[in-house]
Amino acid sequence: MKNPKVLGKNNIRGTLYVEDFKFSNGHSVPIYEVFDCHGLNKIIGYAKLLNQEYGKVYYRGQCNLYESMLPSLLHEKTNKSGLKISRLKKIINASLNDKKFSKEIHLNKDNKNSYDIIEGMLQHYGINTCCIDAVDNHWIALWFGLNKYYCQSIGKITYATYINRIKNNYNSEMVTRILKGDDPLRYQYVMLIAADSNEAINGVENGNDIITIDLRIALPSTFLRPHAQHAIILKKKLHNDSCDYDISRNIVGILKVRNDIVFSWLGDGELVKFNNLFPSPFYDNAYRILLQRDDLFNDGKNSIVRYTYD
Repeated sequence: MKNPKVLGKNNIRGTLYVEDFKFSNGHSVPIYEVFDCHGLNKIIGYAKLLNQEYGKVYYRGQCNLYESMLPSLLHEKTNKSGLKISRLKKIINASLNDKKFSKEIHLNKDNKNSYDIIEGMLQHYGINTCCIDAVDNHWIALWFGLNKYYCQSIGKITYATYINRIKNNYNSEMVTRILKGDDPLRYQYVMLIAADSNEAINGVENGNDIITIDLRIALPSTFLRPHAQHAIILKKKLHNDSCDYDISRNIVGILKVRNDIVFSWLGDGELVKFNNLFPSPFYDNAYRILLQRDDLFNDGKNSIVRYTYD
């Protein structure tokens, strides 16, 4: 059985090895600071080359580093994880068995991967699941490291948006502050995650380690958000009654990039604006349908997130 290969400590032009980061499970990976776009492309290419026999390498942009890579459903340390997973299963099964909903989203109930597709879809539209969001486009990953998720719950409804971490303060004084000291706005991190490949069926690859769901293929084009975000969903493949959903052992490297550099790369064009990456229900037909199905997706934290478009 092949295993993912971690980046070595060889400096690639435009990058610099900084230190190793150790996850709580003992897995250790190198952190590389990236200084220019050529170095970014080279080190991503290096990670892909190393893992060409294992599978594909995806990206996840983060504002901070964490001791594990757990799915959103299990972020909070609690003894109620089993109950959370059980409630999620009920929601997914209810979706699969609802004829009207299945028809609206063109769901093929006979597809053996339907359960994973529905779970991946729910993850992407804001419900906590056993999946991890990733992308196969590194400038989208950089966007999520540059923009911070912000939400507010009112009753059972959560309203959310993303706030650019430096845009409103991007001036000479701000750049000077970012270049010096340990300002929390200074850096973002891109996790390079290797997922073992297998033959894709309806956009789903069932690897021995990771289940990979390409929502752009698994769902009809009425789901606009996955296409805008180049959405990939990753889920740990459990074996022997394991309950370990942490996929940090599949992280092969961490890229550390200054946010002022990222801002200069991405700019402020239409493709990197919030309204494009999170299309409103006016444009995203499936999002509108999901919001209307309170009978399926309005169970406390298990509800579709409503984004604001100020």
